[in-house]
Amino acid sequence: MLIISIWSFYGAFGQQLKGSLHGTLLNEMNEPVEGGTISIEAFKLITSSGRDGEFKFEKIPAGKIRLTITCIGYKQLYKEVTVTIGEPSAITITLEPIINVLEEVVVSEKDFNNVKRLRDEEGTMIFAGKKNDVIILDKTNANTAENIPRQVFSKVPGVYEWDLDGSGVQTSISVRGLNPHRSWEFNVRQNGYNVNSDMFGYPESHYNPPTEALSRVSLVRGGASLQYGPQFGGMLNYIIKEGPRDEKVDFETRQTIGPNKLYNTYNALGGTIGKLNYFAYFNYRVSDGYRPNSHYDWWAYYAGLHYTLSEKVKLGFEFSRMYYIDQFAGGLTDAQFEADPRQSNRSRNYFQPNMNIPALLLDIRFNGHTSLSLKSNYFIGQRNSVMFTPPGTVPDTILASTLQYAPRQVDRDYYNSFTNELRVLHHYTIAGREQAISIGGRYSNAVTNRKQQGTGTTTTDFDLTVIGDYALDLDFNTVNYAVFAENLFRVGKQLSITPGARLDIVRTRMTGNIDYTSNSFNYDKNRSIPLLGLGLQYKLNDLSNIYANWSQAYRPILYSDLTPSASLDVVDPNMKDSKGFNADIGVRGNLNDLLIYDVGLFYLYYGDRVGSLALTNDSGQAYIYKTNVGTSAARGVESFIEFHPTAINNLKATVGDIGVFTSIAFDYATYIDGLTSVNGQDVQIKGKKLENAPQWIARGGITYGYKFLSTTFQASYVSEIFTDALNTPSSSTGVTGIVPSYIILDWNATFRFSEYNIKAGINNLADEKYFTRRINAYPGPGILPADGRTYYISLGKEF
Repeated sequence: MLIISIWSFYGAFGQQLKGSLHGTLLNEMNEPVEGGTISIEAFKLITSSGRDGEFKFEKIPAGKIRLTITCIGYKQLYKEVTVTIGEPSAITITLEPIINVLEEVVVSEKDFNNVKRLRDEEGTMIFAGKKNDVIILDKTNANTAENIPRQVFSKVPGVYEWDLDGSGVQTSISVRGLNPHRSWEFNVRQNGYNVNSDMFGYPESHYNPPTEALSRVSLVRGGASLQYGPQFGGMLNYIIKEGPRDEKVDFETRQTIGPNKLYNTYNALGGTIGKLNYFAYFNYRVSDGYRPNSHYDWWAYYAGLHYTLSEKVKLGFEFSRMYYIDQFAGGLTDAQFEADPRQSNRSRNYFQPNMNIPALLLDIRFNGHTSLSLKSNYFIGQRNSVMFTPPGTVPDTILASTLQYAPRQVDRDYYNSFTNELRVLHHYTIAGREQAISIGGRYSNAVTNRKQQGTGTTTTDFDLTVIGDYALDLDFNTVNYAVFAENLFRVGKQLSITPGARLDIVRTRMTGNIDYTSNSFNYDKNRSIPLLGLGLQYKLNDLSNIYANWSQAYRPILYSDLTPSASLDVVDPNMKDSKGFNADIGVRGNLNDLLIYDVGLFYLYYGDRVGSLALTNDSGQAYIYKTNVGTSAARGVESFIEFHPTAINNLKATVGDIGVFTSIAFDYATYIDGLTSVNGQDVQIKGKKLENAPQWIARGGITYGYKFLSTTFQASYVSEIFTDALNTPSSSTGVTGIVPSYIILDWNATFRFSEYNIKAGINNLADEKYFTRRINAYPGPGILPADGRTYYISLGKEF
């Protein structure tokens, strides 16, 4: 009905004698091109593209016209378009850069600034007033073969990562004092659609695409909660590359080797045939790992077909698959780590996800004022593990009584979920100024079958065979309906105000059996959660602005919160969802490519956090009571500054581009209210530091780029953290305690010769012995050491 009404509304103007043309100029990275000249020689008309790449011709004769497009650094282009009567015609034009090959060395006008900002409007979404970062991977010196987040996100202040094993098969990051566990405080997406199995009941993101296949990564902080979902962290979006527009068939490949028998092969095929653009990749990576018993095999596949039905309608189909088997070396105690952080006392622990994501995409641009996007995707996957789970002080050895190993524990999850999101962006005019409203809706249905604590075999390989039944066999179902809207009001030439609202309706159901409890589970809860937000933006000039945003967020009770881990455990029947808000204010800009900056303040309020209390019942038996235990607040500063001294008098044209950057975040994250338990006694945790929340994250470095060479040296500092709400300094098992501060040095370089390239680097140059996580269960328990010094060398060809 919405689509029909929009068509009918604009059809009323079909009798006008003239039409208009609205267009956008983009470069090969789908970034807007400013300063392009567009002319219609037949009518002696000329205009230029603005900062957002857009241009307009109003009241021009209808029919076929020929455009001439010129822009410094790009090839001249001619384009025939049809202007319809009455309604504006829309067109997107991709420019091809001019590249001169001199002695096999590529010389181009492209810069080495690899962090950009989202435009006020992108597609059918509004980002004005929101803190955001866009990382351009083609301009980033990083070890993309092994997917090292501290290098990829080096210029995004406040990104905290868990280095679990150096394999790069999992991305675990967070911001503003949130938990990094598989990035589960983010709304994680690929090309705009969800890649989590269940955003509300089980939000862990097991899937992440290979970094080599990405064109860019977008990170929008808490202000994204209204358009994407209510997550406290915001939105993390992986953008896959597309096939080249000027080639029918082309390929890219990169082969990487390193220590510990590392081999990574990435191969992609892409191009454009008529109206069809296609891109597909295959990635395989294998290594024995830095520690013994850390072998892994990783496979990733993707195919994307995008067909332009007309200038107004585009249809796409994408399929992604990720599969790997990762052997875990197990956790260590503090004493074991100090003696030898590379040691391992586990050889039979394995983890194996298998994720498949088909997706359908539809984009319609009805005219210059109204566009629509529809994204539908299905998630089919498994999460499997086989583990020997006692503490690290208990060796996994052959038992004298049986002459065999002890049986391992087998856990399996099966995922089936469907998500459908519809968005419409409409432009209209108030007092002669263009405004924009984005409205949309979402439906998702996620089903999970969880089988845990099965008795496995006594073998040593990856074996999911179970003897008997699983102790825990549960079915989860989450159904979500959502409607959301944001309106970009432009008040004068400089100020914009963006209010927004969202309504989520969530139904959570859990049924099944747990052997160690007396009752079958039949949990069913419905809730409706309204969210509000407000964004402000004031333009200082075309490249700089002041931004501010306040947005509400919430996190529903997770299925793990509802599941007792022992026979006496009790779950609070009145447990509440966690609710809070994000607020930030800052200034960002670009001073003629000499100084690039984004400096701001933030405050994150997280109410009704879920935790556990150790209590004693009337019979004197100890038990765990899961309930809401406290409220936390994170407040601080996020600052990114990059200085390019060779931009003065255009020195970079003769000596190259030098960029010196600092990315610093100060985060004072504490409990402002709450209780926990020690030996059955309630203990107040108000004023305690929030776990997994470093007070300082500081990264800095220098990048040099000239002609065929680009190289970056960076340092990363993370201050100490606590791993529990009591701020326990240490424990005999290594499960709780302080994670000490650390400094990591990295160096990466890229050499480009025409379409070929060589990449090399050294990770953890100073061979720092450190760890980022303590854990009380899989894949530990105990300390999980990070990798020491490693290196890599890659040979490749690009599109």
